[in-house]
Amino acid sequence: MDTKTFFTGRAIGFIVLLVIVGIVAGFYALNNYIYKEKQDGGVVVESYRATLTGVQVCLSHKDTSGPQTMECAIGIETDTGEYYALDLNLMSQVMTEISQGERFTATGVVTPIEYLSTDHWQKYNVQGIFSVTDSVSMHSTTQAPVFVWKFEEADSLNLDGFPETDIIIEATYSGGKVETKLIDTTPGGCNTLPDSRDDISGAETIQCYSAGLGYHFRITKGDNSYKVERKTFEEALPNYEPPVYEYEVVAEFPLF
Repeated sequence: MDTKTFFTGRAIGFIVLLVIVGIVAGFYALNNYIYKEKQDGGVVVESYRATLTGVQVCLSHKDTSGPQTMECAIGIETDTGEYYALDLNLMSQVMTEISQGERFTATGVVTPIEYLSTDHWQKYNVQGIFSVTDSVSMHSTTQAPVFVWKFEEADSLNLDGFPETDIIIEATYSGGKVETKLIDTTPGGCNTLPDSRDDISGAETIQCYSAGLGYHFRITKGDNSYKVERKTFEEALPNYEPPVYEYEVVAEFPLF
């Protein structure tokens, strides 16, 4: 091998080495850039410790177009409006009982949904799993809204030619929010029943009646909402024993 060929071979090897070093350096530089961009943009790339405050809720599904099952996957809705699945199994102290709708503060580990090893939680509208590790601090129980029944003359007429009655509920929440709903329109007049206030919702039961047929309306508190229920009743006659009807849900109000 002559000297010229030797130096040409060394030059080619040196150039190849430089290319490899450049590719490796570029790879690490690109990864460092992506990592920095994620950090600067507030994107969490791994589990982290956090203290969250919110209320316990049943998690909703991302896809609500099809039939919905009745199971309740426990989660927390934070004060910022984010949802996390709630895991209390890692608590170092005695597990605290948290009821639906109760507000609390807890410290633990948040695992973003992108880094979960299972697809089970992908169907829920959550940011990840909040695994509580420290004691839970309960806040004062959210006050029930104040429900007011209102009876207004409807635009429609009953069989006797008189205006029907619109039944309206106005719910005022402790934070000042007011929600008003038209519950039903009945052919007769309505009145509240004495001594009928519900111990949980604090609302009265009303009765609407016309020509032998009437309805009872009441408000009860369910796991996820306050439910407005209606029950039909008929006037008994000497030769007619009316059937006993069950309450049915006709409207719902949020818990808070």
